[in-house]
Amino acid sequence: GDRPGALLAYVGRLRATMEQRNLGELSAELNSLLSRSDAQRPNVRMWIYIAKGDADNDLEYPIVARRDWDAVKKLARITHNDKWVYRADGELAIPAFYQGEVTMSRTLVTSALGAAHGAGDYASEIRLLTHIGTVYEMWEQYTAGMEHLDTALREALDHPETGYPVNVQEGRVMGLLGLKKISEAEQLAKEIIAVMEQENRRVNEAQTCVLLATVYRAKNESDAAIHELKLASEISQAGGSGANSRVKTEIDRLVFV
Repeated sequence: GDRPGALLAYVGRLRATMEQRNLGELSAELNSLLSRSDAQRPNVRMWIYIAKGDADNDLEYPIVARRDWDAVKKLARITHNDKWVYRADGELAIPAFYQGEVTMSRTLVTSALGAAHGAGDYASEIRLLTHIGTVYEMWEQYTAGMEHLDTALREALDHPETGYPVNVQEGRVMGLLGLKKISEAEQLAKEIIAVMEQENRRVNEAQTCVLLATVYRAKNESDAAIHELKLASEISQAGGSGANSRVKTEIDRLVFV
């Protein structure tokens, strides 16, 4: 008889299994839930926006993701949930970066990291260090990027309850590639794929297949690279993981290089 409670549980299930879902369809479903009468409680709306924000950030929809996380931050303040105030700031750093607001992105992620550290929120620390390390790698500052990612990895290993640090490890694959440590990058990518397949996490499995294809491309092994891209495409189509755009980009690079 607790309709808001049942909806909250349903949203939690959607978020927990988002890597087995089509992210575009998931975002649309979560958006439709916001209009339901049992979704008007602030804490319920907040969790719908959290799940939607996760999906929209993964889909790289910065304008929409920004609205999601702004809503999370507002609702977290209403419900006096300090943890999700700073977590929202950390997530807002992603669309800010994609929209070219680098200073704002840096301010948000640094503030969120300090708050997470003070609260002993290890999961957030790992995620935020990963954000920072990945940005350094996008700027081809691989040594600085790996320093942050290695710190995140140590934190994850010290706190196994946070789960396998897939995003940290994906970032480290790119860092190892940038540092020309090709064999280490290949070994780590294969490890990630094996774990993601076992855990049925299609989004990261497809994304790591793309990373492994990039490793093979660096080794001038085009056939192996194309094989991994085909696998990534098949996984993406089966699960709607949202990795198809990255697969197409890599195929174009292989064809025209």
